[in-house]
Amino acid sequence: MRPLRLIQGLCLAGLASGCATYHMTLRPLRGIPAADAAWLQQGQLAVPKDQLFDAVATTLEHEPYLHWDIDQLDRANGFIKASAGLFREVQLRVTDAGGGRSQMAVSIPRRELKTRAKIWIKRSDPTQVSAYEPDRDKYNDYGVASADVELDDLYFAAFVWHVLHDHAEVPFDLAANPSESPLQTLPSPLASAAPLAVDQAPVPASPGAGAVAAPSAGANLSPSAGVLNPPVPSGPTFTAGSAP
Repeated sequence: MRPLRLIQGLCLAGLASGCATYHMTLRPLRGIPAADAAWLQQGQLAVPKDQLFDAVATTLEHEPYLHWDIDQLDRANGFIKASAGLFREVQLRVTDAGGGRSQMAVSIPRRELKTRAKIWIKRSDPTQVSAYEPDRDKYNDYGVASADVELDDLYFAAFVWHVLHDHAEVPFDLAANPSESPLQTLPSPLASAAPLAVDQAPVPASPGAGAVAAPSAGANLSPSAGVLNPPVPSGPTFTAGSAP
């Protein structure tokens, strides 16, 4: 057991140090109807205030990149404050905007919400990527890569929209870092002891298939992409699908 634990520790340390395998670009408006997207950029959603407040709380509970602790939950005033580690904080306020709409204001008052995330890539279909861990019995169907990501107000707004409508994961593109291996394949025991089941949180909109070869370093992946497009010859990556 000791050698296995040592190997696990070294592999996980590799994810947390050095360069990330990928740079992630969130595409929060991709897949959202144009009419809703226009309102979403203003922080407005067509739901009552209480329903929006509940969706915001659900967002902080299931958001995959940072582990949020709710510091203040004030339903009467529509205010939620949450923290994630040292100096990472987000404040969200929900108000009635009239006309059956509600307003969500997002404030990031301290350090920017940057982090390095584990991304799960299905071996049999590398277009199937997610920041959510699969069920334990499916760990070996996936490889794990690291990606740098930064959360902003539009990301939170899009997450809330998906909570209210389809429980899909907020789409993203992955641009391979040319100095790193495009896929770190980790054996099942390396996954955390208490995974968040995909069916217990917002999940990728694209259905998975079964699981294999790592994507090429030139490929760009997106959970909303139906196929893995070939890399553009003039550069290491390109944007899969239509950006908002």
